[in-house]
Amino acid sequence: MRVAVSLFAVLVAVIATTSAQTRAETGKSEFSKSTVTVGAIGTGYLRNWPGHQNSEMIYSVEPKARGNWKFLDGVVDLTAYVYAQKVNTLTVEGSDFYLATNELLLKHHQLTVGRVKTEWSVADSVWKTGLWSPRFMWNQLHPQELGFTGVTYDYKQQVFELKLFGSYLSIPERGVPFVEQGGKLVSPSRDWLSPATQMIMMNQSMNINYQIKYPPLNDLILFPNAAAKVRFGKESGFWSSLGYTYKPLNQTDLSVEAEVSAKDLAVYTKLHPRRLFHHLATAEAGFESNSWNLWTSFTAEKVVNRPPPVGTWMVQPIASTVSGAWGTRVKSVTGFEANLSFLMTESEKLTPIAGAIPLDLPKRLTYTQAVNVGGRFDSRRNWSIGVNEVYDLKSNSGLTSVDGVLAFQSGLGLSAGADLVNARSDSSSGGFLDTFAGNDRFWGKVSYAF
Repeated sequence: MRVAVSLFAVLVAVIATTSAQTRAETGKSEFSKSTVTVGAIGTGYLRNWPGHQNSEMIYSVEPKARGNWKFLDGVVDLTAYVYAQKVNTLTVEGSDFYLATNELLLKHHQLTVGRVKTEWSVADSVWKTGLWSPRFMWNQLHPQELGFTGVTYDYKQQVFELKLFGSYLSIPERGVPFVEQGGKLVSPSRDWLSPATQMIMMNQSMNINYQIKYPPLNDLILFPNAAAKVRFGKESGFWSSLGYTYKPLNQTDLSVEAEVSAKDLAVYTKLHPRRLFHHLATAEAGFESNSWNLWTSFTAEKVVNRPPPVGTWMVQPIASTVSGAWGTRVKSVTGFEANLSFLMTESEKLTPIAGAIPLDLPKRLTYTQAVNVGGRFDSRRNWSIGVNEVYDLKSNSGLTSVDGVLAFQSGLGLSAGADLVNARSDSSSGGFLDTFAGNDRFWGKVSYAF
């Protein structure tokens, strides 16, 4: 941590010196590109959903900036969402926020400080599995990939690349905002998957009341973590790579403290968030060209489960996984692009703890056996349109997504789309899409970039 802070201080000092020199010599701002995009996203749902309206409005602000100095580059890419008339739902996230050395300082070396989104695994980026890179889960059907936060070192030659990462900061994934209300966890989002509200105990149906007991922030984000990746091959042609990391899981785990009240016929539950670590190793290979690519990936994970901090609390162990994936993408000079990929994941068999509270939390892995096929046409002018289908082979459910984007030179942007879920809410498969059955939606967005 001290090394990271020291490096950051050195970079800031260099920026200050370089910026002053740049302004003195050229009289120009060092930021080559910066925009602030404000938008309004309206969503309409086709069916009623208990406790929610059939439409919602979300406002967004997206500041983006890219700076180029003599020896340094800087990037800021942030997103803020807030539900209309619900200021307390304001959520800010960023995929990139960093300073990096450039080739003028070190030709084959690059040192980056901050959060930078980089491809540690092709399969993880294509499927947004959340094994390697954390995700912003505001939209669970279309999560946004984020970057690691810390110090990253890159060494690159024509046929060899080395990437090293180290940090004492690990920020877990976040999703839609929620609050405690009358012993329940509620959210304005239709995508919020509420924990179970009832359970059978002593032949009685009992309500489950929840209270979240957050630990000190340091106990959720300050953890040593590191990653390394080597890649062999040029940017075009055959390539292969190996990656390894030891870091906290991107998803927060929960310890459960429960007290049964026979008088109230209720279970009073306190949820204690905590972080678990895992080992993760990935081997990938493929072929890359300007018009098409082909890749294959294999990942093995070992979760380091540990007992709860208090012996009377309950935890459910998290299963380690092994996954394989392959995919291809074809691009044409006319602006059309098509993609196809397949994912299969196997988890170790674990025995659930008897008598544990049935939280019914969202699954850590969205898909375990699925196919993803899609296409997009970009006019190379000011509009594009795309369609994508994800089919879950294990639960026989599917997600069809379509969208169109229209951008004007004035900065005005218009986009619209739909997400249609083909699933059954009464399915026993336990698939991710089954929880969204009947939650089809159409959406539209109006934005303006300053």
